[in-house]
Amino acid sequence: MSVTKYPIVFLVTLFSILYFGCDNGNVGRKKEVEKTVSGKPRLVFEKEMYNFGEIKEGDVIGKFICFKNEGKGSLKIESVDGSCDCLDFRYSEKPILPNEQGKIEVIFDSDGFQGRQVKFLKVFSNDSLSGTKELMIFAEVK
Repeated sequence: MSVTKYPIVFLVTLFSILYFGCDNGNVGRKKEVEKTVSGKPRLVFEKEMYNFGEIKEGDVIGKFICFKNEGKGSLKIESVDGSCDCLDFRYSEKPILPNEQGKIEVIFDSDGFQGRQVKFLKVFSNDSLSGTKELMIFAEVK
């Protein structure tokens, strides 16, 4: 075999392992997850990244982040935490019923910031699969 064929053989083997090997265990796992979430809440965000756009330094801007309870039980947002003191949050502590939507208002204070800003927030809930969801927000501060 020539030296140039080794990378190709390696890539084909790696692809085969990843493609075929990863799916085999998921058949039973899917049924297991379905059993786990039946009768329990499920927090699903429309997206996980939010662009606050271009803003002037010193502006305070807010955006609503929408989510849905795709589970079978009442969903409760327990708390929201940001990666920076420049972020503030408002949300209802009222439970979100199955198939209903809720929203979290995220407020970003750009005072003292310049350039591209990337911030993270964690949403803690009683979601049956993952009690913590991490979202990213970004803005360009001029």
